[in-house]
Amino acid sequence: MQAVTFIKRRQCALFELGCIASRTPFFVTNDELMRLNRILTGLDFSLADRALLAMNAFLCSHFPVQKCYFVHVTDHLVLPDDIVARFAHLFAPDTPVDEVLRQRIERQIVEGGLEELLPQWEVNILEGQPESRLLHWIEVKKPDLVLMGNKIEAGSGGVLPRRLARRTPAEVMFVPETFMRPIRHIVVAIDFSPPSAEALKKALAFAKNLPEARVEPLYVVELPPSGFYLNERELSSYNEMVKATARQTWAEFAKAYGFDKAGITCTFRDNNYQSTAQAITDYASEKQADLLMLGARGHSALEVLLFGSVTERVLDYAKEMPVWVVRSQQ
Repeated sequence: MQAVTFIKRRQCALFELGCIASRTPFFVTNDELMRLNRILTGLDFSLADRALLAMNAFLCSHFPVQKCYFVHVTDHLVLPDDIVARFAHLFAPDTPVDEVLRQRIERQIVEGGLEELLPQWEVNILEGQPESRLLHWIEVKKPDLVLMGNKIEAGSGGVLPRRLARRTPAEVMFVPETFMRPIRHIVVAIDFSPPSAEALKKALAFAKNLPEARVEPLYVVELPPSGFYLNERELSSYNEMVKATARQTWAEFAKAYGFDKAGITCTFRDNNYQSTAQAITDYASEKQADLLMLGARGHSALEVLLFGSVTERVLDYAKEMPVWVVRSQQ
């Protein structure tokens, strides 16, 4: 009974902190919650570019986006003389490298039929270390959303997006390189904390602009392994109490934030993997979700450390649907 009381207090404390920390009522206008004036997209001439451009088109067709920035960072814009000499037949000698790269991206946009769908847009070719240059450009442009590719075989190509997401104050959506469908089913991972409340608010506001979209909150119930207790009866009784506590905490959390008036039902998923991130992504994949959203705290040193605990692992597992990391505004 003491263990159950502890769990109850812990879960209640999470949502009570949310009530105290929240300064914004749930029922605010859609424009206040779902502002997508500027979108910044990182392109690297990989397969992910096609999916990223398609996501830009989808967002611009459903939201009043004012401007799209397409950014590519290269280590060097001036090629060494020996490289130019060896591969002279591949280069246009009178055209600077940045212009060649810019024309290539512009051609992708035009050939993809996106030119008429996109609002004002510009292509930025930057020179230097990719992470620092992108972080600086995000600070300069102040986008409401950053789009980055999430590659199936991440390798070294998956390091930059994750490091960027840890350090930037902007919200980031990671788009799998094979994702090419509209967003209709949105799963939001929650833990009754203020950041997860922010993510659920954002998901509901986002869905208002998508007529067929539905939002499903998901809470992963952490259960002890089967060998934790001496007999199955005791374990089963304990598990049922934990689940009942989770359902009650959701009801209190929903009432505190106004989610009880939003017409949504929370799904509870038993954690049979001993990995919260895998339980989240497996459920989203089973239900063929089109978007997975979750909240993250700020970008202080401690919060950067906490970011990697679940969020970054979700990015490693989620290769079938985009993942939107929502930054808490508190």
